[in-house]
Amino acid sequence: MKLCQLWCGYDCLQDSPQQFDTKREYVYQSELYGLEGRPLNPLACHHLLTLPDGASGSGEGGGVHYGPQWGLLTLSQPITASEDSVLIGSRLDASQEAATCRLAFYGRLLKLLDPTDAQVLQQLKIYKLKQKQGSIDRISSDGTSAVCKGMFKKETDLSLFAGMQVTTADGDVGTIEGSFGKSGKFKVQFPKGISIPASGSNTIQLTFKKFVFDKDKRHMAQ
Repeated sequence: MKLCQLWCGYDCLQDSPQQFDTKREYVYQSELYGLEGRPLNPLACHHLLTLPDGASGSGEGGGVHYGPQWGLLTLSQPITASEDSVLIGSRLDASQEAATCRLAFYGRLLKLLDPTDAQVLQQLKIYKLKQKQGSIDRISSDGTSAVCKGMFKKETDLSLFAGMQVTTADGDVGTIEGSFGKSGKFKVQFPKGISIPASGSNTIQLTFKKFVFDKDKRHMAQ
């Protein structure tokens, strides 16, 4: 949306909206979804997101999420508004001759923020899920560790990923211990052991979070 006209008002007839909890983590969305609901992200399911009332799903990647959505609205110029105001956005780039609704979104103003204050933005725990995939190069004779490859470049600082969990195609969970040699290979410890993949796939997967407003751009979490 390139250009939007914003209308602001106060509705005293509606109940208080669901509050935005700054202590909770939220998955990043690239867009707002309408009545069709938000598709459930398989990676979000991997992290066991709590779905509010009205949400539904049908397995990994299936179903939709009908819960509330929040957005950070940055204005090109300041307006006068109070918290709990109703905001309505109208698309100015839509053709006036087109038989379409020009309303882009509506919602409630829950919190006023200074977009130039980095410390304030860090209170918004919004993260993007990232995923890396590699393969098992060889398994130790006792079946408790493995050397893996193909996930990192040789110049990658593997200390940033040490301690993170990875999962094999068969569901075995291991922990990255560190680099193995200088070619980008790394060692993974499997406390419960690892066997030759019954699925025939030797892939290994790492899923982690990167927070949008984290001041440390190298910081990652699971």
